[in-house]
Amino acid sequence: MNLELLTRKVVIKINQQAIHLLIGLIIVCGLAACSGEGESSDSYLPTHTDQPVPTPSIPITNNLPTSASTITTSSTPDFDLYPEGLQIAYTIDNTLYLWYNGQTQELVNQPKIFAPQLSSDGEWIIYHQDFDLLVHDEEFWAIKTDGTERHPILILDDLANLIETELRVLISEFSWLPHTHTILFNTQLYNNMVDGNPYEANNDLYLLDLDGQITQIAPAGLGGIFTPSPDGRYVAVSTHSEIGLWDLETGIRQTLLEFSPLRRGCDCTYYPQLRWDRAGGHIITSIPSPFIHYPDYFGGKPEEIWRLSVNGSAEVIAQVAPSQMLNSVVDLGPNLTHNFYYDDSGCEGGYFSIHLRELESSTELRQIPCASYFPVWLPDGEHFLIKGEDWELGNINNSTTEVLEFLSSVNRESFGSSYLTWIDDTHFLLESYSDDYQTISLATLDGIVSQIIHTPQGTPAQFSISVSKD
Repeated sequence: MNLELLTRKVVIKINQQAIHLLIGLIIVCGLAACSGEGESSDSYLPTHTDQPVPTPSIPITNNLPTSASTITTSSTPDFDLYPEGLQIAYTIDNTLYLWYNGQTQELVNQPKIFAPQLSSDGEWIIYHQDFDLLVHDEEFWAIKTDGTERHPILILDDLANLIETELRVLISEFSWLPHTHTILFNTQLYNNMVDGNPYEANNDLYLLDLDGQITQIAPAGLGGIFTPSPDGRYVAVSTHSEIGLWDLETGIRQTLLEFSPLRRGCDCTYYPQLRWDRAGGHIITSIPSPFIHYPDYFGGKPEEIWRLSVNGSAEVIAQVAPSQMLNSVVDLGPNLTHNFYYDDSGCEGGYFSIHLRELESSTELRQIPCASYFPVWLPDGEHFLIKGEDWELGNINNSTTEVLEFLSSVNRESFGSSYLTWIDDTHFLLESYSDDYQTISLATLDGIVSQIIHTPQGTPAQFSISVSKD
């Protein structure tokens, strides 16, 4: 089987990255993509009253055991090659670590912790503690990156008292609001007495500060899967049939778009992906035809690409033919000026043709016939990775490609798959596997800058990465 090169979402201060995820990658929930320039500010958020720090379900211990994992860092780091201010938080074997300038510090050892997220200024880390891996009964903690002020910020009793229901209340999404020390989250209900999917989204929205104070932004039905604007003022929310926008400065919500939900033939819900432009003035999203998986009812309705502005205007800017193989056939570039379109007509065996197009004019710039790998956008929005016999670097401005010997050799040597987590336009974290080890390295397309983690295969029960860049 050919090895795949995949990407993960990360928290980065300077750019919003939304790299397309290829088939086969399962990531731990909780990582989010943030972007924009500016200083940390909570000035437009609701004022909170003082509240006692909640008592965790498992007491905090001061004498923490040492992790049994073997962590190897680079012995000769080249600091000049590191992105300035880069910090990396990760968990291995119930231990939270912080990497900075070639040095790794153990911050906390705590049972069943995972999915750390660094604040955009790199001062705080929030992370999950899971009490029931089957149900995802979780509490949430915060700790400063200097290892001080560790405390719970959202405990099981808080969730139980949040909504009047006899069902178990669980967190659905949980991530930092850009450039603040405030967290966004929404909830779901768990009902193990129903047939099929026991999880039901509440489509609500809350703010949480580091003192554990909860502020409801949207009641059930008026929130949803959330995507904050680059400056953190707006939060776009999507459900299976509506896209809304909350202005956190005024507290006003507006409905940007209503649409027919995608029928999927499973006990699951499709939420359209929302992509902010870098200036935060509008959202681009793609709405699939509702009956693409039901040929008898399809009727030829195209997939539509919409521009939704914060002033409430909405317009269709492009239409494409849908595919029964994919929920959406559109992959937007980071700059929202170009997109890939996937077409399965004329291909067999799960293959599809890749079309590179200008977004609004639909001008076709390049076609890759009957491919088996999705291309991967680079953060600059002008380059992308494509898979042939080797990995190649493409450019939206011409049809030439450059073979990437380094990444191709890593993939050939890796056991399983390799993943890229982009940090800026040139640096990324490369996660690779061998028969015996899992390795995380700081790299560019030219090669490894520094090995960060080298740990035996099977050691990490949970593995998560979050990145903050000053």
